[in-house]
Amino acid sequence: MLGIDYPKHHDVGELFLQQVMDKFPAIKRDMLERIKDISKRLSRDRAPAFYFERVYSEDDARKAVTDARLVLRYVKERSEEFKRKIEVSEDESSEDD
Repeated sequence: MLGIDYPKHHDVGELFLQQVMDKFPAIKRDMLERIKDISKRLSRDRAPAFYFERVYSEDDARKAVTDARLVLRYVKERSEEFKRKIEVSEDESSEDD
């Protein structure tokens, strides 16, 4: 998404924040910071959960689902804006060739 080669580790929140801020400076940073924090927490918790090294409660699961839905909704609401920006960037770079 956004024409970015994401790193191969699971926490891409900081990269997402940086890329969105670079491409869309008018977007409010508070929501991006929240997404970054969600990404960090979920990626940190992923491995212990996957290998059954930690047991998570139903409340933990509800929080993870709520946070994931929030991020999904945010990205869906802005997907057309993101696509337009990427298309404009690609058009501008092809004109330079």
